[in-house]
Amino acid sequence: MARKSKNRNKKHFIWLIALIILIISAAFIYVNRKPIYRSARVFYFNYFGRNHNKPPSKLNAYYDLGVALPKDFKVFGTDISRHQGEINWEELSKFRFNSHKIEFVYIKATEGETWQDESFDKNWKKAKKHNILRGAYHFYRPKVNSKKQMKNFTNVLKMEKGDLPPVLDVEMESSLPKKTYRAGVLNCLKIMEATYGVKPMIYTNQQLYREYFKPKAFESYRFWISRLKSSPPKMDNWHFWQFTYEAVIDGTNEYVDINAFNGSKQQLINMTKK
Repeated sequence: MARKSKNRNKKHFIWLIALIILIISAAFIYVNRKPIYRSARVFYFNYFGRNHNKPPSKLNAYYDLGVALPKDFKVFGTDISRHQGEINWEELSKFRFNSHKIEFVYIKATEGETWQDESFDKNWKKAKKHNILRGAYHFYRPKVNSKKQMKNFTNVLKMEKGDLPPVLDVEMESSLPKKTYRAGVLNCLKIMEATYGVKPMIYTNQQLYREYFKPKAFESYRFWISRLKSSPPKMDNWHFWQFTYEAVIDGTNEYVDINAFNGSKQQLINMTKK
C-alpha cells in the first residue's frame, strides 16, 4: 500500500511540474507574441513564399514589418484606434523598416452619432509630441443622421496647423438608395471642410468607390483606398493606399494597418492645415 501511495504522489508531482511548465510557456508566448509572429511569417515568406529565392537584402521590409513592402513608394504610415491598445510612441517613432519610418498616422476619433474613441486624445497628443504627422478620422454610419455624426466628430477633433486633412471612413454597405447614401456622405464632407478649412478625404474600398463615388460630385476629393493586394489601387485619383492590416511594428503588440502615400514627403506636408 505504501508503494502505491508513493507512485501516486510521484505521478501527481510530474503532472504539477508539467502544468507549471505549460503555464510558463503560455505566458512567454503571450508576452513575446509579436517577435514570434514576425519570425514565423519571415520563415514562411523565405521558404514557401513566391519571393523565397531572392537574397536576404531584398527582404528587409518583410523582416521588419512581417509583410512585404510594395515597390516604388517612399512614404508610409499607419492608422490606429483603441484596438491597438496602449502604444509606446517613443518606440513607434524610432521604428525603421527598409530605411523607412512611420511618417504619418491617422487616429480614429469617433463613430456614428455618439461613439468616441477613449484613446483618441492621448494618441493625438503623443503623435504630435513625437513629430509624426497626424490626422483624425470618423467612421461613417449610412443610416445615422449626417449632421449629428459630424457634431460628434467636431466636438472631439480640434485641428491645428500642420495636421493632415480629416477623413470620412466610408466602408459600410447599406440598403439605402444610392442617392440618399451619397447625400449623407457629401453633407459630412461639407461640414468637415466648413469647420476645419481644409478639404477632407474619403477612405473606402474599390468596390464602394465604383458603386458610390465615381459621380462628378466626388471628383474634387482625395481618396484613401483599401486594397489588400501587392499592386496599387486601379484608379487615378488615389492619395493613400492601405495595403495590409496585419503588419507588426515596434510600439504596439497588436497588428496594424500600413498605408503608402502616393507622393513625396513634401507633397504630404503640403496637404496639411496651414
